[in-house]
Amino acid sequence: MKRPMLFFAISFIFAIVIFTYFESANFFVISLFVILVIVSLILKKKSMFLISIGLLCGFLYADFRFNDYDFSYDKLDNFDLDIYSKDEFDDINRYEAYTYRDNKRFKVIFYSENNYDIADNVVVYGNISTISKNSNPFLFNMRNYFIGKNIKYEIKEKELISKDISSNFMLNLKRDFNKYVDGIFHDNLSKKNADFATSVILSKSFDDGDNIRNLGLSHILVVSGLHIDLIIIFIIFFLNGMGIDYKISRIIAIIICALYGYFISFPFSVIRVLVMNFVSFLSFVFLRKEDKINSIALSSVVITLLYPFAILNISFVLSFAAMISIFVIYAKLFERYRWVGLKRYIYFLAIVQLSLMPFTVNYFGRFNLFSVFANFVILPLFTILLYMMVFSIFTYKILFIFKPLYFLLMNLLSGLILNITDFIYDFSLDISFVKEDSMAISVVCFLIIIAFVNLKKRYVLYNKIFLISIIALLSLDVAGDLFRKENSLYMIDIGQGDAFLLKDQNDYYLFDVGGPKFKDYDSGKRILVPVLKGMGVKDIKGVFISHSDSDHSGNLDILCQNFKVSNIISTDKFKDEFDKYDNFVSIKKDQVIKTNSGSIKCIYDGKGTNPNDNSMGLLVDINGYKFLTLGDLSKKYEDSIKIDTDILKVSHHGSKNSSSKEFIKNVSPSIALISAGRNNIYNHPSSKVIDNLSGIRIYNTQKDGFVKINFDDKISVDTYLKGGFFR
Repeated sequence: MKRPMLFFAISFIFAIVIFTYFESANFFVISLFVILVIVSLILKKKSMFLISIGLLCGFLYADFRFNDYDFSYDKLDNFDLDIYSKDEFDDINRYEAYTYRDNKRFKVIFYSENNYDIADNVVVYGNISTISKNSNPFLFNMRNYFIGKNIKYEIKEKELISKDISSNFMLNLKRDFNKYVDGIFHDNLSKKNADFATSVILSKSFDDGDNIRNLGLSHILVVSGLHIDLIIIFIIFFLNGMGIDYKISRIIAIIICALYGYFISFPFSVIRVLVMNFVSFLSFVFLRKEDKINSIALSSVVITLLYPFAILNISFVLSFAAMISIFVIYAKLFERYRWVGLKRYIYFLAIVQLSLMPFTVNYFGRFNLFSVFANFVILPLFTILLYMMVFSIFTYKILFIFKPLYFLLMNLLSGLILNITDFIYDFSLDISFVKEDSMAISVVCFLIIIAFVNLKKRYVLYNKIFLISIIALLSLDVAGDLFRKENSLYMIDIGQGDAFLLKDQNDYYLFDVGGPKFKDYDSGKRILVPVLKGMGVKDIKGVFISHSDSDHSGNLDILCQNFKVSNIISTDKFKDEFDKYDNFVSIKKDQVIKTNSGSIKCIYDGKGTNPNDNSMGLLVDINGYKFLTLGDLSKKYEDSIKIDTDILKVSHHGSKNSSSKEFIKNVSPSIALISAGRNNIYNHPSSKVIDNLSGIRIYNTQKDGFVKINFDDKISVDTYLKGGFFR
C-alpha cells in the first residue's frame, strides 16, 4: 500500500470530529466501527482495515481524553500558577499558566488586572471554571480554540496572595529568550516595526496588523512552516560554512527549532514542520524516498495524539489545508503544466490562496481580490527580512560597529513591508460573504477542488462540465440567499440586555441593541456588530429603541458606525435622548408601519414616571404570526394590555416586577423569549416569572444562547446552544 498513514490519519481525525457530536462513547458508533474492522479482516482489505481501525482508535482515544474533563469544576480557591504565556485581551491581562490539582499539572487561562511575566509563580485567590462557551454564531469560539490546545479551564483572579519566580528551569529559559528577542528589536527598531518583528519571531499579537490579515497575509504574523523551514535552511547553511557535516548540521537545526518551538508554546505549524523534517532526515539517512503526503498524515496524527481536539482550532485546519494545497493540488497541476520561472511562483501563490479560500471565507467572512498580488509583492521582501531577523538573533552580541547600519536596513525593510501592505489594501477590494458557522461546508468545497484537480487530463470535456456545474450550483446558492423570502426572528445573546433582529424577506429591523459595556465587556464590538456582519446584514431599515436604558440603547452609536441605518424609531418620551441622530423618527400609539410580510404596530407609548414604564410597546405581525415586545414595562402597566400573541418577549429580562399571571393569561403566548446575562446581579429571570410562564415554551439566552425562530407554514425554533460541551 502506497500511503498507509494517509488512510489511518484521515479516519482517525474524522472519528474525533464524529465524537464531538456525541461527546460520549456511543455504543452504536463503536459497534459499527468494530464490525468494519472484522469485515476488513475477513475480506483481507488493507485499506479498509486501516480506515476502520483509524475510526475505532480515534473515537476511543477522544472518549478517553474527554473523560479527563471535569465540567462541574466551578469554585473559589487558592491556586498556585506558573505563567508560561501572556497576552492583552479586552482591557485585562490574559495569561496561560500551569496549575496543580491532585498532584496533576494542567493548563489554564488566567485573567488578572495585575501585570505578570513569563516564569512568574503567583498564588492567587480566585474562581476556576470551564472556559465559557460561545453562545452566538459567527464569533471567535474561545472554548473550541483553547480546548484545541488542551486548555479546559479559566481562572479569574480576585486577590493576589504571593508572587515569586518559578523554580522551573525551562520556563526561566523561555522568559530569558523572550526578553532577549524583545530587547533586540525594541532597542534598535521603531516601536511599530519592533512590534511587527516580535509578533513574527515570538508569535505575539500585532495590534496594527488588520490590513495584513485582511489581505490574506496572516501567515507572516504567526510562526508558520515557512518560518521554521527558513530557519532550518539558515542554520544548516551557517553550520556547513563552519565545516560541520550536513547530517550533524540538520540534526542541530531540528533540535534548535524544537527548542524555539518550546519558547513560543509549540504552535501546530511548528510541530508539523518538525515532524516532517525529522521524517525527511530519516529518509535521507536510510536512502529512502520520502512521500510528503505520508509525512503530512503522520504529523497530523502526532499533533492529534498530543492535542486530541486540535481539529477544532482554526490554526490546525489552515496549517494542514495549506500543506495539502501545496503537495496535492499544486503538485498535481505543476506535474501537468510544468510552469517555469516567474509564472511558476505566481501560480503557486494563486493556487494556495484559492485553495484556502473555502476556509478563510467561512472563518473571516471575506476574501480580498488583491490577496495573490499582495503575497507576490510581500513574500520575497518578508523572506529577506526574516533571514535578517534570525541572523540578528544569532549574532547580536558580535555585530559590533555594523549594528547601526544593519538595524537601519532592517527598520527600512520592516517599514517598507508595512507601508506597501497599507498601500495595497487602500486600493484593494474586499468581497464579503455570509459566514457559515460550519466547518463541514469548507471541507466539502476543499474536497471538490481536490477532486477537480485530480480528474484525468484526457477527460477534458468532463472537466469543463464539472467546473461549469460547480459554478452554476454556487451561483444558484448565492442567488437563493439574495432572493429567498425568509421571515425569521433572532434573539441575539447580547448579555444583560435586549437585541432582537427581524428578517422580513430581504429587509432587517432591530428591536433594541443591547448595552455598550458590562463589566468591561463591549457587547457592541464583541457581539452585536460581528454577529450582524456574519449574517450578511449591511442595511437596517429600522431600529426600534424601547427606552433609553443603556442595556437597550447603548450600542446605537457603534451600530450606526458599521451599518446603514435608515430609521431610528422610538416614542416622543425619548426624543431628547435620540434626537441627536438625523434619522430619528417618533412613533405614537396605534401608528402602524407596513412591512413586506406584515406590520409593526405601536400599542403603548408610555404613561409612567420612569424610563422602564415609558417603554415603547410593539406588536409585530410576521407572516400572520404575532410577536409582542414591551421593553422593560412593569406589570402595573402590562396588566392593562389584552392582545393575543404567539411570541412574547418577556419584559425586563424576567424581572419579578413584570409578567404577572394575569398578563400572561391576557396575551396567551405559545413561546416566551427571555434575554438576560449569565450570573447577573439582578437574579433575572426570577423564579416567580418562570412559574407564571408554566406551560409555555421558554427560550432563555442563558441556556439557549442565540435563538432563531422561523415563520413558515408553522413556527419552528432553533437554538445555538445544544446543551453539550462542544455545541
